[in-house]
Amino acid sequence: MTASIDFNLPVKFKQKKGIVIASCPVLDVVTQGETIEEARKNIKEAVGLFISTCFECGTLEAVLKECGFKAAKKETRNHSQVDTIVVQIPFTVKSRNQSVCHA
Repeated sequence: MTASIDFNLPVKFKQKKGIVIASCPVLDVVTQGETIEEARKNIKEAVGLFISTCFECGTLEAVLKECGFKAAKKETRNHSQVDTIVVQIPFTVKSRNQSVCHA
């Protein structure tokens, strides 16, 4: 069985001398591409790898807190003209008794 968590994160793109620099300032992740489409693909991959690695190392909660994240009471949307990406982090769930989950 698989499950996933979607992260909707703000990103910035900057054109510089033949490349596009893509950054996710809230996580301090930066990459680049030759086009905006390539830079968008690369930032989604970089952020996905960053979040997955933090989860695997057991540091995701601490990293998110250090970056200023906190649990929201309900979904809030920023209606400004901020460019965002959705990064889907897949998880494989072992078959086991559902009552074991501590969430």
